[in-house]
This record gives sequence, structure tokens and C-alpha cells, in this order.
Amino acid sequence: MRVLPRPNIFFFSVLVCFIAGAFVLQLLYQALGVLPPYWLRSVLHYGLWFGLPILWWMRRLGLQRADAGFCRPKRALLSLGIATVTAFLIQPPLLLVSAISEMLFPNPVTAAMDRILADPLPLALLSTALLPAFFEEWACRGVYLTESRSLGMWPAVCLSALVFGILHMNLQQLPYAFCFGLAAAILTWCSGSIWPGILMHFLINASQVLMAKYEIVLLASWNTLLPAAMAGALLSFLLLRLLYNTLSSDPA
Repeated sequence: MRVLPRPNIFFFSVLVCFIAGAFVLQLLYQALGVLPPYWLRSVLHYGLWFGLPILWWMRRLGLQRADAGFCRPKRALLSLGIATVTAFLIQPPLLLVSAISEMLFPNPVTAAMDRILADPLPLALLSTALLPAFFEEWACRGVYLTESRSLGMWPAVCLSALVFGILHMNLQQLPYAFCFGLAAAILTWCSGSIWPGILMHFLINASQVLMAKYEIVLLASWNTLLPAAMAGALLSFLLLRLLYNTLSSDPA
């Protein structure tokens, strides 16, 4: 498979900015003797060290907003409806993959949840659901997938999912982030827009924050998780296949 250099240079340069930016901000907080609340740190981190590099790269690559998926989805009601339903159906299989990888590696989300929930709920949703959904979809499905389209659908979709997994920078999240990335990339490829993927991403992250906030535990045992994961994976596949069959050749 021929891997194109431009999208990979884009992704890894943005990733370096994201990592280095976190270090710079941490030094700044230490120098000032203050630690802003988690939501404000997320706004600064994503805005300065993710959004600005992506904007610079879009100018360098000659991409317009529509090229990065900021446009109305094809069959908007169908695309957004399937994104919404899939956001809930896909969570049991993602939870299963996460539970398996957690046997080998610590879960950073669990460790960070106390800090996240120290903020008021709307701000916790902003930092943990809205900002990651918007910026990560913009990078991985907006710019990266667009720049990889010449490879064909499935290589581009798989590479987009892989870089999304790498973006999380830990081995515990990488497997289920890759699985989610496949679904989000298919949504983006078929609908021609990143909004369905952003919606699905937001709903998944938001539901996890809400369940942690209100101490809701679902599918706690393997006896319930395994059948729910198999059913969710099958139904998610069928919905995405329906979207693909309906929209892949639809120019509207």
C-alpha cells in the first residue's frame, strides 16, 4: 500500500505541537504559581496547540473549510440519525475492547475523571466531550482523511483510524480509539462531512462523563458485556453499511 507523505507529515507535526504545547503550558503554570481548572487548561491546550497548527497546515495544503468536511452532510437527517444511534450501539463493543486492554495497561481516563468532574458539569462536558470531538475529528477525519483520499476508501479509513489511536498516546486507549476511528471515518467518507463524526464522538464522550458523574454502571459483568458488545457491533456494522450503500454513490 502506498502511504502518502503529506498527511503523515501533517499529523505528526500537529502531534508534536500538541505534546510540546502541554509541556510549555505546564512550565507557564509553574512559573505563575497557578493551576487553572481542567476545563480552561483544555481550552488553551486544544485551541493554541491543536487548532492553530491545523489552521496553518490547511493554508499550507491549500484546503478550504469544505475540503476539511465543514459542510452539510449528504442526506443530513439520515447521516446524523445514523451517527446518533451508532454512538450508543457502538459503546458496548468499545467498552469490551477497553476492558481487555485495561488488563494490560492502566486506564488514563479513569485516573483523570476526578479532575474532570471537579469542574461544573457543563464545563466538564466542554473539556472532555465537545473540544476533543471537534478538534480530533477536524484533524483525523477532516484534514488527514481528505489528504489520504487518493489511496482509496479502505486504506484511507484505516490510516485515519490508526492516527486517531496514536493521537491518544497510550496503549490502553489505542485499540478502542482505532475501532471508533473506523466508524467515524466511514461516516465522514460517506456523508462528505465531519459533522456526523463530531456528533457521534461528542455523544460517546458525553455519555461516559454523565455516567461517571452520576455513578451509573452498565454492563459491569462479562456475562452482560459480551452479548451486548456482539449485538452492538453487529447493529453498528449494519447501520454503517446502510449509510455506505445509500450515500457512497449519491452526489446530493
